[in-house]
Amino acid sequence: MHKPAAATALNTATRFANHGVYEGVANSWLRPQKEHDYPVSFDKPHYYQERLQAFAEFGFPQNITYDDFNRQTGGLTRKEYLHYIYNTYPKM
Repeated sequence: MHKPAAATALNTATRFANHGVYEGVANSWLRPQKEHDYPVSFDKPHYYQERLQAFAEFGFPQNITYDDFNRQTGGLTRKEYLHYIYNTYPKM
């Protein structure tokens, strides 16, 4: 999914970065926001409005599911990802 900066109304520079699937709570998340040394993520509740703006910018409904988002953008659904992992890496 790509949209040229000139055609994008929402300008966040490099403030946000979502790098795939993850789980858990990093210790650094408990520090005040101004002490963070990494880009923030749209999926944190504090940035809910920016998330809605970004989804609207690219024409996605605000309640889109993970699987539907990936179907529309060429990514893998959860089931497809598990199938890929199962068939790609050796069993122990």
